[in-house]
Amino acid sequence: MDEQYLKNLPKVEVSFQDDFAGSNRELYLTPAYVLRMLKEQGVDATIGQKILFWEKDEGADGKQDYICNVGEIVEASADALKEYEGYSHAVQHKDLVSLSGRPVVVHIERNSYFRSELNSPIFQTV
Repeated sequence: MDEQYLKNLPKVEVSFQDDFAGSNRELYLTPAYVLRMLKEQGVDATIGQKILFWEKDEGADGKQDYICNVGEIVEASADALKEYEGYSHAVQHKDLVSLSGRPVVVHIERNSYFRSELNSPIFQTV
């Protein structure tokens, strides 16, 4: 991915193992957390907003880096919720977090993680 593009995205620290497991936590708590973190950063979140999610990690060699992924705030349409059907969820829009009066979820690509060094320009602020 383009380094400048990633640098310009709002960044939210997450725990990929806990927050993005296809569970109730992912459907209900993660979107609320992401919206709260964006608000604290002064970001006016919108549907379609891209976000760089990151988590500090340590490899077997003891070297620390970031595990990263780009996610997006999406409207909780029938298509967006299909991936949760396999987890036996009975999703009701009234239970989801809303943004601009529309229910939303946070979508991340499950297999597109990348690693970034701690001193990466992606994480340096101006």
